[in-house]
Amino acid sequence: MNEKLEQLLNHLETFLPKPLTEEDWKSSTAFRWRRRDSIFGSIGFMQPVKHVSDITFEDLKNIDRQRDAIRGSNALRVFNINA
Repeated sequence: MNEKLEQLLNHLETFLPKPLTEEDWKSSTAFRWRRRDSIFGSIGFMQPVKHVSDITFEDLKNIDRQRDAIRGSNALRVFNINA
């Protein structure tokens, strides 16, 4: 019985997203939250961003309110961002 349960769990794991490896965390500077529908419902997972664009706040237009909120938030201190 245990063997059959183990086989079932191994099979079900193939439907789940693969966890990020230590190499993924070290080699990526940005991550994207993705959602995928599966037999378990909607599953969220982190995905490394392969090509990160070099943009600054000044490159963004018509976002004054949002930009000011980000500049005044703890996010800048937490992520050590100089805005």
